[in-house]
Amino acid sequence: MSAKAGKTQTTTMAPRAPDIADLRSAIDKAETQGIDRGDMLLHLTLRDESVIKRSRSVGVDEISFADGEMRFIGVRVVVTTDAMSSLEAPVAA
Repeated sequence: MSAKAGKTQTTTMAPRAPDIADLRSAIDKAETQGIDRGDMLLHLTLRDESVIKRSRSVGVDEISFADGEMRFIGVRVVVTTDAMSSLEAPVAA
């Protein structure tokens, strides 16, 4: 029996990119923790921004463009060069 036979190898998978439902859920969760949507900032990858703009699952009442800003369900959106989209929300007092 080889010396490696008793060892196990753990392979970590890259985390799954959030989908629209995940983003909605994160915003709702932050709101239930007392954080106002106006204080949140949604960092979207170029791909995710494009998906939200084109998705039929996003209602016209959920996305807006005004004053040079995009908002998704009331949360300001910025495009990021990060690997994954994320929600930035201050800690509730």
